Amino acid sequence: MKIGIDARSILNPERSGGVGTGHYTYHLLRKLKEIDKENEYVVMFDSTVREKDIQKFEGGNFSVRFFPYQKYGKFLPNIYKDIMLSGFINREKLDILHIIGMENTIPPKFSGRVVLTSRGIGRLKMPELYPPYVVKKARMIKKIIAENAENLHMIVSSQELKDDTAEFMGIPKEKISVVYEGMDKRLCDSVSEDDIARIKKKYNLGNHGILYMGTIEPVKNISRIMEAYKKLREKSGLYYKLIIAGKDGWMAKELRSMAIDLGIEDDITFLGYIPPEDLSALFSSVCLFVFAPLYEGFGTPAVEAMACGLPIVASDIPVLHEIAGDAAVFANPFDTEGIADAMAKVLNNKGVEKNSKENGQIQIEKFCWEKTARETLEVYKRVAKL
Repeated sequence: MKIGIDARSILNPERSGGVGTGHYTYHLLRKLKEIDKENEYVVMFDSTVREKDIQKFEGGNFSVRFFPYQKYGKFLPNIYKDIMLSGFINREKLDILHIIGMENTIPPKFSGRVVLTSRGIGRLKMPELYPPYVVKKARMIKKIIAENAENLHMIVSSQELKDDTAEFMGIPKEKISVVYEGMDKRLCDSVSEDDIARIKKKYNLGNHGILYMGTIEPVKNISRIMEAYKKLREKSGLYYKLIIAGKDGWMAKELRSMAIDLGIEDDITFLGYIPPEDLSALFSSVCLFVFAPLYEGFGTPAVEAMACGLPIVASDIPVLHEIAGDAAVFANPFDTEGIADAMAKVLNNKGVEKNSKENGQIQIEKFCWEKTARETLEVYKRVAKL
């Protein structure tokens, strides 16, 4: 079996521990290379990736190819790019093409089977929470997927996402497989007091913190987290700094300005993007992780918090019940009083905190990149027989 994997989401393979599709693609490729010595793999990158950065993906039954038009593609009409993409991929004579993420479309006239990994369809389910141009593109991709549904099989990262995909994209459930994402096992390693002190000094954290981590955008419900934090301070008298970590997304500037409007700007720290080497120590430097999105396809930050032994307050939405299980204290993401009460429940009750930590260590056993790779390989084998 000859399998092509679109790896364009890996922008910098040497430091690909960041969140998102690139993170997923990197770890999937790494584990497939370890476990599968029989099938032939063609890993496809943008031509702008440095030669030395892709060496770890070459060798044995793995070869690398570069998409041909990256440097000048923006000057070409879409129809010409589609023709070049189809010709490039068809020359490889692939049995299966694996596209990871909904950002990349299915090449027209590809004659083989397509496996498409979706990590979320919030833009279709809750379009009001995303920029209009992003929603427009998602709807266009939905149309392309529908046109190629006969030769398509989808991988999604939760049962809830499978149900949503069937409902909002019209894909039959028998053509959708649930494969959980993995977790970087290094997050489970113990963190030294020196590392914690280093992180606290680097980010000016203090000794008591409540952490949110993820992109700063409306769908992550940052505004209600800040409102709930203010109510927590007013109702309980507890002093904990609110730490918001993650890269800026849509409307980040407006969300940041809310801290001023709420009068809590001195009690909130915006850290921006956190490099992978700081994650464990950052999680270990705070008292509570709050994750209250309005929509999630999986919930990687919650998994990372559980791996680091951090108690969690999470949105009372089906996917986070599926992913966090008994490790989280749940709250209605639209109810700021409820979020505040959930945070107070964990911070004021050592028994609740202890249960959250212990159950998190049990729950994370479900999330392993080797398991992700083995189950993905089984999907390839099933699809190839169709």
